[in-house]
Amino acid sequence: MWDDISSKAGLTDQIRRNITDFADGCGAIMALINRKKVDAVFGWDAFKRLWMKTMEIVELPKELEVYRSTGVAVVKFSRNKELASRFIDFLVSESGKKIYREYGWYHATP
Repeated sequence: MWDDISSKAGLTDQIRRNITDFADGCGAIMALINRKKVDAVFGWDAFKRLWMKTMEIVELPKELEVYRSTGVAVVKFSRNKELASRFIDFLVSESGKKIYREYGWYHATP
């Protein structure tokens, strides 16, 4: 995501020089922040509803915003495939979509 944003802003080289770590998800990002390993991170707007005492959120201008999809699937080694399928059904239900919207996520239906 950082590359998409920095490319749009024309700041890729300046930002790349200052990268000290990479995180593979929200939990890993928060671990870096809480261990004081980084001064700034790129994250999702859902962060503004989580961990509000830990960070200051700086919203990007619309022209720099990046959207990503979220996938969900039942994994082959699932111990309870039926329950996993029911959870996915909930996520795409109106109740599930409402929760996504409450946290600032968009739900696109094909």
